[in-house]
Amino acid sequence: MEAKYDEKQGAKAIEALFKANESKEEKPDLLDTVPNLWIQITTKKFDQKKKMKSKRLPLKHAIYPDTASVCLFSKEPEATVEQKLKKEDYTKIDKVISILTLKESYSTFESRRKLLASYDIFLVDDRVFHLMPNVLGKTFLQTGKTPIPVKTSPRALRRSVDDVFVSSYMKRSAGATNALKIGHFGMKPKEVIENLNAVLPQLVEIQARNWSNVQAISVKSDDSPALPIFTSLREQ
Repeated sequence: MEAKYDEKQGAKAIEALFKANESKEEKPDLLDTVPNLWIQITTKKFDQKKKMKSKRLPLKHAIYPDTASVCLFSKEPEATVEQKLKKEDYTKIDKVISILTLKESYSTFESRRKLLASYDIFLVDDRVFHLMPNVLGKTFLQTGKTPIPVKTSPRALRRSVDDVFVSSYMKRSAGATNALKIGHFGMKPKEVIENLNAVLPQLVEIQARNWSNVQAISVKSDDSPALPIFTSLREQ
């Protein structure tokens, strides 16, 4: 990691966010109500083309609990995938919905809204990922629950889904600023700090290409101001 960035500064900022959260009266314990923690990066130059497919960045600690509910959008019929899961004795996927069923049974805004609220994580067979914008619509995809592409072959399925739990996914925005989830307040501060340190070099490489293009880096929760952990000195 670039010497200009001080890991102690990042740790202090994460700890400050945890302390601020602990001072609040309400302490929700549901996955969809516990505020998430994010790293935010702003670059000097940026790619003006927005990319739909997210980039997977491995983390040190899982940002989803084992109890998180998972829905998989499959290319194959539900029964085929469910049989595959049963054979693998794999129980992390709670619901399988084929693309055909998704088109026929979830065509209205209300049906999609209910589906969106029913699961914590959405996955999609990577062979039909390109169909998601038309099948799900913009509203679904703008909520932060964009389906994550996974490989569904018998050998790859278990590993692909397991990787989701210990990864964060960044969609390249058409702008100078982008954010990546690194944890939530249900985790320990140390775990979030280790996620921050693990993901930061990857984030810089993907979003900025190199440290010379980084303008600023900060951390924040869903409802907090951004706390700076790195700021580039202005060029003379």
